[in-house]
Amino acid sequence: MTQTDIRTQIQAAMRAAFPTAEARVARFYAMQEYQLGWRDERLGVASYDPGKLIRPALTLLACRAAGGDPRTALPLAAGIQLIHDFSLIHDDIEDNSDTRRSRPTVWKVWGLAQGINTGDGMYTIAHLALHQLRDAGVPAERTLEIIRRFDQTILADLRGQFLDLSFEGDLTIAAADYPGHDQPQDRRADRGCGRAGRAGWWGRRHQRRRYVRNMARVQGWRFPDSG
Repeated sequence: MTQTDIRTQIQAAMRAAFPTAEARVARFYAMQEYQLGWRDERLGVASYDPGKLIRPALTLLACRAAGGDPRTALPLAAGIQLIHDFSLIHDDIEDNSDTRRSRPTVWKVWGLAQGINTGDGMYTIAHLALHQLRDAGVPAERTLEIIRRFDQTILADLRGQFLDLSFEGDLTIAAADYPGHDQPQDRRADRGCGRAGRAGWWGRRHQRRRYVRNMARVQGWRFPDSG
């Protein structure tokens, strides 16, 4: 499977997570699709940079390294990218950012309130994506374990964002004041992708588990703020 194939399949799984929209709320979903690069500022169909898609690709690689079929992990890969884009929508608001991936940010186009609501919608759709793991053949118990790890990683990221916001402007803060200071937000997220990607597919391959964990850590170092 080529890199292009992987990116195409990931985005197809992301699209599959979206419900059919009633006409009166079509813009609600279209604003989310704008963030994903699927629509322009007028909400017309478009194809813009969706980001590096490192996290979902790492998830599929972790599944393959565990001896699983990456196709069964596509709903998880989709959910991980969707939750990442949720975090970017809210992060752009918190940082008062005007642009993301060379385009105006969601809240700059449609306002603060709609920006927050758009991010909340994507948070929910990310979770709906994970529930499609059952349809991909992942047993219920494993699906629940994956969702638990998924939510634990999100909470860790949100704690990190809270601290980042709290420390802004405080020049007395040292690295040791930051709990988990050796694992910045994006590095934790990348490691979470590796853990979640192999959950339920692992079996007894403990050495491979260590390799995947180390790979996720390295990717977090290489791309500490990847979009």
